[in-house]
Formats: sequence, structure tokens, C-alpha cells
Amino acid sequence: MTKIKGVYLFSIFFMITNMVIADIPVNKLIDLKNEKSKQAFIKLEFFESIKYADEALKSSEGLGYSKGITIASLYLAKAFLELGDYKKALYYINKAEQESFFSEYINMQVESYRLKGRIYGMLNMNVKAEEEFKKQLLNSSKIENEEQKNMSLFWSYQNLNFIYVKTKQVDSINKYLNLQLLSQNKLDESQNFYGISETYGLIADNFLTQDKYEEARIYIDKSFQILKKYNSRYLFKVYQRYGDYEKAIGDEEEALKYYKLALLNALKLKDMDAAKVYYKVISDFLIDIKKDINAGKEYLIRYNKINDSLNKINSHILDDIYVNIIKEQRLLNKKENNSYKYIVLGLGLVSSLALIHLEKKRRKYKNKIKIKTTETIDKSNTINQLEEQLKDSRFKDMMKLAQKNSPDFIILFEELYPDVVKKIKLINPDVTASEISFLALSYLNFSTKQISQILNVTVRAIQIRKNRLRKKYGIPSDVDFNFWYQQLTSI
Repeated sequence: MTKIKGVYLFSIFFMITNMVIADIPVNKLIDLKNEKSKQAFIKLEFFESIKYADEALKSSEGLGYSKGITIASLYLAKAFLELGDYKKALYYINKAEQESFFSEYINMQVESYRLKGRIYGMLNMNVKAEEEFKKQLLNSSKIENEEQKNMSLFWSYQNLNFIYVKTKQVDSINKYLNLQLLSQNKLDESQNFYGISETYGLIADNFLTQDKYEEARIYIDKSFQILKKYNSRYLFKVYQRYGDYEKAIGDEEEALKYYKLALLNALKLKDMDAAKVYYKVISDFLIDIKKDINAGKEYLIRYNKINDSLNKINSHILDDIYVNIIKEQRLLNKKENNSYKYIVLGLGLVSSLALIHLEKKRRKYKNKIKIKTTETIDKSNTINQLEEQLKDSRFKDMMKLAQKNSPDFIILFEELYPDVVKKIKLINPDVTASEISFLALSYLNFSTKQISQILNVTVRAIQIRKNRLRKKYGIPSDVDFNFWYQQLTSI
């Protein structure tokens, strides 16, 4: 009897639960899925976060629910970025950016800047990364929700610090470390413990570079304690820092122990991007410090295996990024060109009105007509001169970008020489962005030596690359490589 009663009560509970769920609007259920994805991400449970976000995305697409699509796509991008799959991360960022909800809410746009900046930074596109992080910082102040604004500002400071560490800009490092410390006091620690832990870690790194070992140890301990306080399983970064500290004070055995702990933690969490880093760290340590070549080679083999696997996953990611950058640049140029057109049309209209006015007064002001006509011609000449100056200015900018090996170089080259790029893509539809960039330098008549200096490789490496391209495109040996590419549009 008791068993039957129990089954009966469970049935009633099941029916009531279904009725309650049925009364909840589908949009709200999607929002709940996205919230679960968010909470999983905060706990650094990235696979769980992907699961909930993917469910929310599929449901949102079925309903055409723009808010759900945008938020789910950004959480998928965040999780895949943490797992080292930059290609998927970029795909979902682009997906979010197509939505009307994305365009209406500054929070979404700020998150897009942050994520793209991190992808660029991980790919060593430091100039583009800094640009995105500065957009993030600039637009964070527009966020209305105070808590979200403070979080975004904190992340901006941390991300910019990341770039300045890579580019060794000491003054900027100190500035943004201080800003992180000041801004973290405004954060909810339980929601931002990992970011706060990372700030302590970055401060420790900075002390280690200054040989201030006691201060470094204090901040590594702080970083570890906050992760333990919130039962975080993501400990590999703090283990690495303990290893760096032990290495700096000369305890090689302890250093190696911590590096191996970092690797084991990354493998346990299936974070292969991090595991790759620690295989290389241990390999270098064994070969360079311990002089154990055989053991070092074993770790190096594993590093290469994971690195090749991740490179395969992220194949053509730079091409995807360049396509995105070109699209953004074209939209910007379109806006600028429209503004310029309005200026030219305005000048034309003013000139036309002036001519109409002059025509009406022709008999009375015969002598003045000549003067006004001359002024109009002068205006026309001025406009032509401005156009030439603009083109000349952009060419100079392009040459400067080329000499800096900036990713922006190829964007401007394609703007100024669209037919050249179209022709090479017609000959070889699978041409990569790096190959186009190399050919662009040849088109601009940079010498082999100059190209080697720009790309920071040997002259021999450039000669080998040119020989490979000669075979690939069937360029006769008696034809100058640069001249062939310059004549490409006429072939």
C-alpha cells in the first residue's frame, strides 16, 4: 500500500512539474539554458558550458530568437577559445555578430571585442589584439549595469596587460597591473575568482622578472589560495608559476615537480592547448637545465603530436581572420567614402548654384563671371589634388605597414590593388593569406634581402620560397620574379 501511495505521489509530482514547465515561455527556457552555460563557464567547466549553449543555440535558431542565438554563440566562442579551438571560436563570434540583438546591446559588442582580441593575441597578432582590447576598454564605460561594467573594465585591463607583457612594454605593464588591483575591489569575488587569481599571478610574474622572489612567492600563494577557496580544478597556471619560482631560486627538482603537476592537471581537464605548453616547458627544462636529452626528446615528441593536432584544427584560421578584417575595413571605408562623396556632391551643388546665380546675373556682371569661373575651376583642381594626395598617403601607409610586417598591410594592399589579388586567386583559388602577403611584397618590388628582414628569416629561406613559387606558378627561370607578378594583371 505504501509503495502504491509513493508511485501515486510521484505521478502527481511529475504531472505538476510538466504543467509548470509547459507554462514557461520557450524563450525563458532558452534563457535558462544560457544561464546554465554561463554558470558552468564561471566554474571553468567548459565542456558542460558548451553542452548547454549548444542546446540553447539550436532551440533559438528554430524559433528565430535573436537574443538566444547571440548569447549562446558567444558562450560557445568563449568555451572553444579556452579549449584552444580558435577556428570554432571565431565562427561563433561571427554568428553572434550577424544578429539584431548583437547590434542593439553594447554588452554583446564589448564581449566580441574581448574574444577577438584574445584570439589575435594567442596567434601573436599583437597589434590587432591591442586594437580590439582598446575597443573593449573604450566601450565598457557605455555598459549600463554597474556590475557588468566593472567586470568588463577589469578584463580590459587584464587583456591589455597580457599584450604588453608579450611586447615587453614595462611602463604599460605596471600601469595595467595597478588598474587591475584597484578595479578588482569592485568585483563579486565568487563570480570572478579566476580572473582575480590571474591578476595575482601576473603580479608574481612581474616580480620574478625583477628578481624579487619573496614578493613573487606571496602573490603566487594568493593566486593559489583563492582558487582553492572556490574549489577550482584549473590549477595548471599556478603550478607553472610555482615551477618558475623554484627554477628562479635554483631548486631544479621542485621546479620540475611543479611543471609536471601543471601538465597532469591540464591533461586531466582535457585542455590540450595548455598541455601542449607544458610538454614544451618540461622538454626545454630537461634538455637545457637538467641536460637529460633523451627524456627531453620524449616530451618534445608529445608536444609536436599535440601541436600538429591543434594546427590541423585551426588550419586556415589566419585566412579566416584576414577575411574578417578585410570585411570590417571595407565597411569602414564604405562609410568614409560615403562621407567623402557627400562632401564632393556638396561642393558640386555649391558650384552649380553659383553658376546658376551667375547665369542669371550674366548681363549685369560680365566681368565677374570670368573670376567666378576661374574659382570654380580652382575648386575642381583642388578636389583632384586632394584625391591624389589621399591615394599617395594611403600608399605610404601601406609601405610602412609592409616594413613592419603588420597584418594590416595585406588589407590596404587589397584596397589599392584589388585586380592583382583577384588575379592570383583566379590562378590559385586555394592561395593562403601568407602567400598573398609574400607576393604582395614582391609586387611592390621589395628585394630578397628586404623581404628577409621584414619576415625576420634568412635570405636563403626567401630564395627557397621564391623557387617553390616559380615551380608552383610556372614562372620561367629567366624571368625576374618581381617583374612576373607586376605583369600578372596583363597576362
